[in-house]
Amino acid sequence: MALHGGAISDFDTTSPKRKLKLQHKQQESIQESSNDATPKDLEENEPSLPSCSSQCYDTIKGPEEVISRYHQVLKTFRKVRTMSEAFHRHNVDRGTIAATAPIAELQTADPKTYSTLVFDPAMETLLAFAKRCASSVNPEIKRSIEDLKARGHLLPILMKY
Repeated sequence: MALHGGAISDFDTTSPKRKLKLQHKQQESIQESSNDATPKDLEENEPSLPSCSSQCYDTIKGPEEVISRYHQVLKTFRKVRTMSEAFHRHNVDRGTIAATAPIAELQTADPKTYSTLVFDPAMETLLAFAKRCASSVNPEIKRSIEDLKARGHLLPILMKY
């Protein structure tokens, strides 16, 4: 959101660094003008934080959300034909998808093996669960995953199983 004359606009083309500079300048001007102000005046003039724009990230809490995000990125990848553009559109880093991809790949390639693995958020992280999924991939499942990637049913991310 851009700050224009004290008003906040939803139509923003300003870079995140520029936004921070604008906010900092606005805060400095409020502090300078309120040296003699009471605490109540300061509360009224305090700028509110901007709402989440494209720079905010959603925290993924479980394997189901990892699988859902993976399939959303896959669907976008089929449309835009580049993984970097698909990652950008979903505001997710390639490394994040690559690190958690074994969860979605195992669930797609061999749901039976995937169902034997249980994720306990109190005991392990999603990254640890993804590593467990990767370690449960046998040569047969690996061939199945490679075939699904070749047919476009999985993202063509290279993994070391």
